[in-house]
Amino acid sequence: MNRPVELRRMLASVETQSALPDEIIIVDGSTEPVECIGKEFPHLSLKYVRIFPPGLTKQRNAGMSMLSPNITLAACLDDDLVLEPGSIEAMLRFWDGAPKHIGGASFNIVNVRSPRALLVKSVFRMDSFRRGAVLRSGYEATIAPVRNDTYVEWLCGGATVWRRQVVEEFQYDEWFKGYAYFEDVDYSYRVGRKYRLIILANAQVKHFSPPVKESRNYKLGKCQVINRRYFMHKHADMSVGWFYWATCGLMVANVGEGILTKSPGLFARALGNAVGLLQSSFGRLHQIDGSLKD
Repeated sequence: MNRPVELRRMLASVETQSALPDEIIIVDGSTEPVECIGKEFPHLSLKYVRIFPPGLTKQRNAGMSMLSPNITLAACLDDDLVLEPGSIEAMLRFWDGAPKHIGGASFNIVNVRSPRALLVKSVFRMDSFRRGAVLRSGYEATIAPVRNDTYVEWLCGGATVWRRQVVEEFQYDEWFKGYAYFEDVDYSYRVGRKYRLIILANAQVKHFSPPVKESRNYKLGKCQVINRRYFMHKHADMSVGWFYWATCGLMVANVGEGILTKSPGLFARALGNAVGLLQSSFGRLHQIDGSLKD
């Protein structure tokens, strides 16, 4: 959505791969349609659909519904990804011999920082030394980067390849509106209760995610809490007590980082956390629409 430069960069990284996908579906939520970009990549088999007003989950569902009948593997790739050389070939090599109980495999995002203050975060149940776990607090452990193929309980929504039968069996929950914070954990955790999920170390990509706009940190703070609480409502094995404890830790972390980096946006984010926690305590799980970065 509204990222023509990033879309071109991503498609260029696909076009130079040693193995090409059978088809690419551009699901466009831009204010100004970008259908013309497809003509710049003649070596790629492209389809185009515009979904407006935009929304990440409904765009993902729309794209999956347009898969050709012969497609057996379907990937959701965000427009701000860049594929490293040979990454698609490495992914396909894995799937050629993958057992049937594997439902999804994620590319390895290699340019994200390793988790910091992991011991403190694990005390607050905000993270875990068990890579890729989904905790009873409703918080998820860091998944990337990995050095070896790693089985996990959730996968990144914009860098994952799914079996066709998985995308036919599971849809993205369109309760998650707009930027749809936490939709990837919600989707992949549901899939992971039936199939195994894995991150492939050698199928590497880079993620150039734009920063959250300063004026939208308050909204992000609310999303971090309310969207997680909605997720927890769907799973009886989650603990409300641990959720409150972890969210207190999240607020402390945002305030602490705000002090260290002198970033007022992080104070606004912590305020959003507090308001979201108060609202969710009274069962007010309102959908939060709109973009956080564009």
